[in-house]
Amino acid sequence: MNVATNGYHYEYECAKLLRKHGFSKVSVTKSSGDQGVDIIAYANGKKYAIQCKFYSSPVGNSAIQEVYAGAKFYNCDIAAVITNSTFTPAAVELANATGVLLWANDNIPIQIPLHHSLMRTIGVLTTIFGVLCAWGAFSFDGIKYSALQQFESILIIFTGITALLNLKKQIAWLLTLGGYLLLFLLSFIISWLCSKTFSITSFIFLFLAIVTYNNILQLQKQHLH
Repeated sequence: MNVATNGYHYEYECAKLLRKHGFSKVSVTKSSGDQGVDIIAYANGKKYAIQCKFYSSPVGNSAIQEVYAGAKFYNCDIAAVITNSTFTPAAVELANATGVLLWANDNIPIQIPLHHSLMRTIGVLTTIFGVLCAWGAFSFDGIKYSALQQFESILIIFTGITALLNLKKQIAWLLTLGGYLLLFLLSFIISWLCSKTFSITSFIFLFLAIVTYNNILQLQKQHLH
């Protein structure tokens, strides 16, 4: 983290740090009337209320009390306090009793699971590929079975977008899986109609379907825990 010069600057540095750890929709609250919450952020399907303390001494009980109440006010699932310093023993004791997370020395021990990041990357690549396919299918004349290929390109874009949405809506995981399976079948049919005995694209979609299915299993295990 860059060296902050004051508490206001520290809040924005903490927001940057949260984004690096995979948190999404990270927003700094207004400076006045924030109800003890400096940052609202999302991770692993949970909404976090976070208070930032730029201190030269250990943080005490009041920060835990404030963010605990603020989390209720903002309807957050988890409350946390992050500081460049440490916490007093009394603050640690209160945090343990209330369930407030304490992140000392700018250390955020939370990372977005790898399968979430993987799905986002796959979603970006799939969407870009879909746009390129759509450009080709809709821009050039004389393409065999152009209607099928145009539909395929639209489906690729849709599937890529649903993969990008996997962190927010669980139904998107199932839509993504169904999209890749349908693309595998559709690509195979187009290849067969064009008298091609082998289609790399078909097997790429099948591979992505398998990866997506594995990520769904990982997501289910996460919720069970």
